Amino acid sequence: MRQFKLAGKLAFTLAEVIIVIGIIGIVAEMTIPVLIKNFQQTTYAAGAKKVYSDFNNVLTRLANDTGCSGDLKCTGLFSGDTNSNNLGGALAAYFKIAKTCGNAAGCFPTAVYPNYNNTGTVVNYDADGTGYKFIANNGMSYFIYNQNNGCDNVSMNRTNNMIQRCGYILVDTNDLKPPNAMGRDVFKFWITNGKGAILYPVGAADDKSNGSDTWWKTTGCGTAGDMTGDDCAGRLLEEGWIMNY
Repeated sequence: MRQFKLAGKLAFTLAEVIIVIGIIGIVAEMTIPVLIKNFQQTTYAAGAKKVYSDFNNVLTRLANDTGCSGDLKCTGLFSGDTNSNNLGGALAAYFKIAKTCGNAAGCFPTAVYPNYNNTGTVVNYDADGTGYKFIANNGMSYFIYNQNNGCDNVSMNRTNNMIQRCGYILVDTNDLKPPNAMGRDVFKFWITNGKGAILYPVGAADDKSNGSDTWWKTTGCGTAGDMTGDDCAGRLLEEGWIMNY
C-alpha cells in the first residue's frame, strides 16, 4: 500500500504533461531555426574556403603546366577569348565534372540575389553567354569570366597587386539550391596575377579603389547598413572564414 501511495505522488496529471509538452514545443520553435541557420552559415563559409583553396591550386597547376610558373599572363589564355571558353575549358580540365554547359544555360542559378539577405533585383548568370559554366562532382557550380585584357586591369585605380586582374569566378557552393544570394551561398573571387597566379576574394585588403579602404569594411557585406554580398568573400577571408553577418 505504501508503494502505491508513493507512485501516486510521483505521477503527473494530464494537464501537467500537456504543459510540459507545450513548453518543449515553444523552446524548440525558438531554437531550431537558429540552429539550422547557424549550420547553414557554417556550411556556406566552409564551401567558400574550400573553393578558395582548391581553385588556387588549380591556378598554380595551370601556370606550371603551360610553362608559365607564377605568371597567368604568360599562358596567353587572357587575350582573344571574348566568350571565356578557352579559359573556362582550361580550368575545368582540373576538376571532376558532373555537368558542363560552357556558354549555354543549365549550370548556374537563374536568379541570384545581389544582397545576402535575399533582397535586390535578381541576376540570371545562367543565361549570360559571356561566362563559362560547369558543375563539379561535389555539387559546386562555377561561372568563369575572362576579362580578356591580358591580365592588365589598367582602367581601375587599385593597389599594384590588383592592377593585374585577369577575370573572376562566381561559385554557388549549395548545388543550385536556395538561397542563391551573393555572400551566403554564392561568392565572387578575382583571378589575379599581381602576386603570382592567385585567386583573390573580392572585397579583401588588396581590392581597394583609388588607394582608399573602399572594400568590405566601409562599403559592403553588412557594414554601414549595406547588405551587398559581392565583398563578403573578402570579409570571410579576413575574419577566419566565419560568417559574422
